[in-house]
Amino acid sequence: MGIKKIFQQFIWIVSFLLLASVIGMAALEVKNQDSADNGRTDGIRIQVADSSDKDHMPAVMFLHDLHTEALKEKDCSTCHLKNDGGQYTFKFMRTADFEYDVNMTVYHENCIGCHNRMKEEGKQAGPNTGNCRACHNQESNIPSSWADLAFDQSLHYRHVSAETIRPKEKAQKDNCGACHHEFDKKARKTFYVPGKEGACKYCHLDANTKDARSIQTVTHESCLNCHLSMKGKKVIKAGPIDCEGCHSAEVQKEIKVVKPVPRIKRDQPDVVLMATAMNKVIAAGKQPQLAIPPVAFNHKMHESTAKSCQSCHHASLEKCSACHTPAGDKKGDFITLEKAMHAVKDSQSCVGCHTQAQKKQDCAGCHSQMAFGKSDKSSCKSCHNVLLTDAKHFPAKPEDQVKLAHSAISDRKMPPLAYDQKDVPEKVIIDVMKKDYQAAELPHRKIVNTLLTRLNKDTMGKYFHKDKYSMCQGCHHNSPMTAAPPKCATCHSIAQKKATDGRPSLKGAYHGQCIGCHDKMGIKKPAATACAECHKKKS
Repeated sequence: MGIKKIFQQFIWIVSFLLLASVIGMAALEVKNQDSADNGRTDGIRIQVADSSDKDHMPAVMFLHDLHTEALKEKDCSTCHLKNDGGQYTFKFMRTADFEYDVNMTVYHENCIGCHNRMKEEGKQAGPNTGNCRACHNQESNIPSSWADLAFDQSLHYRHVSAETIRPKEKAQKDNCGACHHEFDKKARKTFYVPGKEGACKYCHLDANTKDARSIQTVTHESCLNCHLSMKGKKVIKAGPIDCEGCHSAEVQKEIKVVKPVPRIKRDQPDVVLMATAMNKVIAAGKQPQLAIPPVAFNHKMHESTAKSCQSCHHASLEKCSACHTPAGDKKGDFITLEKAMHAVKDSQSCVGCHTQAQKKQDCAGCHSQMAFGKSDKSSCKSCHNVLLTDAKHFPAKPEDQVKLAHSAISDRKMPPLAYDQKDVPEKVIIDVMKKDYQAAELPHRKIVNTLLTRLNKDTMGKYFHKDKYSMCQGCHHNSPMTAAPPKCATCHSIAQKKATDGRPSLKGAYHGQCIGCHDKMGIKKPAATACAECHKKKS
């Protein structure tokens, strides 16, 4: 009986210690980070690469900021080694990958060894040998709230103008060379070429290549090492060195935004006359045909509204037609210039970017309800509007084309859109359901004026709504653009019957238009679902 009692007490003690360990780790996990319900920004999935077909334990979900907080009195050298250039390599306890068994040993010996040392010091620590599933958990219940950090024009300018960031060569005036470089394949080293700066992603792709590290590797190694060097010099405005500092959506909202951002000088044009096909015919010594008017593209204005050069130039800073030719070329994945400019679902095309802009809250009330398909041919003239009497008057010289583009752009007038208030009904009474409910009173003029105010704040919106009654088309779709468009019941039947052409009944049209607009534009009063606000019962 004595031995049995001692054994039971031993089991209770072990169970208590295990429970305390789990509670301690759980408390530590949520410290100084978002709760598990909101997700974490620091989750790193560790799966040692193996070319064999062997079955292995599940990947480890490693919480980086949790560990740096636990080791806050130490630095990065606790887990990371430096390369020959004195820079941290953010692999765990190695500067390069080895065979599977070696890499696995590196993790097991160092991770478990650290846990054991901390426990010996009486500190909370992670699992040790024999508790494999504590780390190799098939199903992690910790959601990710990781957000990509957009290195936009504002953030770029803050780095360019930072006096603490100096170029690698003292003779260089600007600090562009601190980050930008070309790669000499023969010498296997990087060097800076003024005027050749481009986005990091142009060379550093999603995966490692023979000549370049992946974009994930290079941004962490270059950016973090720079931030760490600033911290070492006790620079107050040094960048973050933890995951949350860059990849938390909430923290990103607190990043200082510079407005307006001075223009980046990269020998880019102010304006471009886009007529690639015609120029190609001229270069061949032939007379071009005027199939469609050229486009006068205001490059400088678009720069000021784009997040970065990559918003349009996704592979290089060359002009679009260098890769996307009229007929299609291997360099541009055989995507023709016409498709590259007009791809509706690609945000890096002209039409695609404009379509994305329609999703903004001020625009979505109308545009989210419109049929998504091929645009009317009349919309082409919004951009293709450099009018020439015939192809013979097309300027062959580049400098003359620039003059023509400047002239066309300067002729664009975008005064605020306005209506004569007497042409806008103050209220519209809708009494289709007057048998059961009071007539619904639509504050028509108030709605129109609110939409006008929002529209006139947006340069793109004003440009594409130059026709006087184009804004009215948001509700009065498929109707003539006049001051007195036909009533909704002209096309939408009052009777609840199935339309063969897909048109909803009048009830469906009203509810779809009104509720959809309130929902997309964030109109709180009346709420989109507050039926009684519009349909008051008869007393």
